[in-house]
Order: sequence, then structure tokens, then C-alpha cells
Amino acid sequence: WTQGYICGFLTREEVDTVLKGQAVGTFLIRFSDRMPKFAVSYQASDSYGQNRVKHYLLKSDDTHGAKKTLPDFLNGYR
Repeated sequence: WTQGYICGFLTREEVDTVLKGQAVGTFLIRFSDRMPKFAVSYQASDSYGQNRVKHYLLKSDDTHGAKKTLPDFLNGYR
């Protein structure tokens, strides 16, 4: 949780630029540019060993429905 970044309004393209070259697991939280929700964008390794940025749109069940805080939700993932 302490190694991520909380950003405001960034597009997916801007996020790709920010996270490019960062270590796997580096993430940022941003406002989605498509929906009124938060998105978690993170550096991941695919099945071929290539690093790439992935984007996850938070659902209400991830935190509110599960009665978890955002840090608790994120700590559940490697």
C-alpha cells in the first residue's frame, strides 16, 4: 500500500507512460476517464514474462459490499 501512488485524473495512455519501466507490482489509483469510479493501474508480468500495465476498475463489491477499506482490498493481491 505504501509503495503505490494516488493520482487524480489520468488517462490510460498517461498511466502507461508513468508506469512504464517500473517494477512489477507498482501501482497507482486514479479516477477512471470512462466511468465515475476509481481504477487501479499496475505493472504486471504476463504469461510470456513480458511486463505490461493492466487496469482494474473497482467495483462496489470490492470494498463497500465486502465492508473492506481500499487498502485492505489491495493488500489481498500480490
